[in-house]
Amino acid sequence: MMFPRPLTAAAVLLCLAGCESNDSTQRDPDLHPKGVISDAHRPINGAQVRGYQLEQADNAIIRQHTLYPYHFLAHSAELNDLGQREVHVLANHYRLHPGPVNLNRGGEADGLYEARIQTVLAAMTEQGVQASGITVKEGLPGGDGLSSDQVVIVVERMRQEQSNDSGSKSTSNTGSGASERQNERSNDTNGGR
Repeated sequence: MMFPRPLTAAAVLLCLAGCESNDSTQRDPDLHPKGVISDAHRPINGAQVRGYQLEQADNAIIRQHTLYPYHFLAHSAELNDLGQREVHVLANHYRLHPGPVNLNRGGEADGLYEARIQTVLAAMTEQGVQASGITVKEGLPGGDGLSSDQVVIVVERMRQEQSNDSGSKSTSNTGSGASERQNERSNDTNGGR
């Protein structure tokens, strides 16, 4: 459940107000404005804060560049309000800097998934993105990740570092067991070679 940004900001401000100390010796006079505080500045300050929040949210959308089933109406290829907003943010960025759009399939059938791809492509081109600059593929945000073989190596190294840091000697069974599992996995994936 998402809360409106103004409501969330108000809740945070109320929590912070409760954390203020009553001890005047702990207050820094440089942090408090001098002179008359004008209520006329409140709308401007509020707009600035909201602008920074929206910019941060937009940067996250661009960085993630991923749409999920919840960006569409249930069992439909039609974008909901959130999906339209995120496609709009991506289109604004991709007009100058083309890139991929990950479309998470979820548990949807092939026909619906393909229709969603077409919806995203159409929405992007309607907003001025060159069709040649759009790549829609199934995926999640982030990079390629690590293979399970790489994870075993990383975990083994971390255990060795921890044992070295604690001053205890690592047993040969732990290291050789992890190496044997690594070799078994390599043999399984290479057809026993």
